[in-house]
Amino acid sequence: WQEGRLEVGGKSGCNRATRRSKEKYTETLEFVKQDLNEFSQMVQRNTACPITVTASMFQEKLKVLQEQQEI
Repeated sequence: WQEGRLEVGGKSGCNRATRRSKEKYTETLEFVKQDLNEFSQMVQRNTACPITVTASMFQEKLKVLQEQQEI
């Protein structure tokens, strides 16, 4: 131990640890981003079909109601 300087690891050890922490953080953010993208795509796929079916059902029902009013 010298004044203002650690012998074990020193600044270079701290810099390596900081760099490695940043790398892990960036890697984790990329995984989260990928997971969110996959989740978003899944939600879009799983909701598109029911919405289309519901819209078709409403259109058919509206058509039937309009035909009944014409009679």
